[in-house]
Amino acid sequence: MPKVRVTRETHDTPKEIRGRLAEAGGLNLYGEPNYRVVWGWNRLSWIGGDWDKYDEHENYQGTVYLLQQCPKYICTNEEGHITFDRWILEKWISPEKYGSASSWNYRELGPFPSEGEYEHSETIETPAHGFVQITPSITDYLVGRIERSRAIDGATRLEALKRREQKRLDDENKKMYDILSDTSPYLKGSYVTVS
Repeated sequence: MPKVRVTRETHDTPKEIRGRLAEAGGLNLYGEPNYRVVWGWNRLSWIGGDWDKYDEHENYQGTVYLLQQCPKYICTNEEGHITFDRWILEKWISPEKYGSASSWNYRELGPFPSEGEYEHSETIETPAHGFVQITPSITDYLVGRIERSRAIDGATRLEALKRREQKRLDDENKKMYDILSDTSPYLKGSYVTVS
């Protein structure tokens, strides 16, 4: 099987967007912003595993264990296809949140994030249209959400997360019930009993 070459579409985050997020979210102990927006294709992460190996003539040579950098965020577009062309809001996470360096599994996870790491906070898109270009207006909206979230106590945040997760599970269960029930548009009149 010939090796597939992936060309990544990269974009730099506009300077005014970076500045506005740093102003709203503050800086971490390394002087970097606590929040940032990155282009999905730009954001790589270490992934360890067995990878196909090819020679200089693109002939398959078997598999080899490697740590490789791959796109960190996988999104789906309006048609349900995998895409990386989305702007992502990330939040900086301090190193102690990852445990100790000695317990970190370098083989699977790559180098220990000794200066912290940025993690997914939100994918900037709309349900109906998918891709949304990052603009100062969208940044102001995100900044407002960041600033409001800073005023919410931990217990309230945890309760909101629990409600969101329960809604997601309820939606999944409803979809499965609809698929399996006799009133389902998926089965078009077939009779299935769900108990």
